[in-house]
Amino acid sequence: MNQENASVRVAFLSESSEIVIQLDDRDQTRPASPFDGIRFKIDFLASKGQSAAAWLVGTAALSALQMRRTNGIGLDAFSISHEEANNSIVASLDARALAGDAAAQFLKASLLLTECLRTSDESLLDQSEALLKSAAKSGDDQASRLLAEWPVVKAEHLRRIRKKD
Repeated sequence: MNQENASVRVAFLSESSEIVIQLDDRDQTRPASPFDGIRFKIDFLASKGQSAAAWLVGTAALSALQMRRTNGIGLDAFSISHEEANNSIVASLDARALAGDAAAQFLKASLLLTECLRTSDESLLDQSEALLKSAAKSGDDQASRLLAEWPVVKAEHLRRIRKKD
């Protein structure tokens, strides 16, 4: 991915009642796959309350942007307090995931998949899979759907990592 053209897309899909957050590193002519990006069902967000829903969506978007931080998208111009805020958000997400919060586990797993591609660190796939399994066991539908496609998702991530090398 050309990091100078990195962007994050946030969309509402009315047919599935979902908010989707995507790193825009795909061919613009290819339609999004069902597991392309971080997805939040509207009724799930509504059940969490306005504050928690905003935190989840905002954290996902901010974390995705931070992972692609370059001068091209202007995040390097933010002050150190922005870095500290992001670190605090990530620490909070990690703590919630460790405490068994299925939504946080799913979000962390999704972010690890993105980080895996950015860093070419294949071990992050195993960490992501473990979090997805835990989230699915706790009843997270998004994690269950992604796990159903895990062999394909994992193979595609490995293909993209090895293509970069």
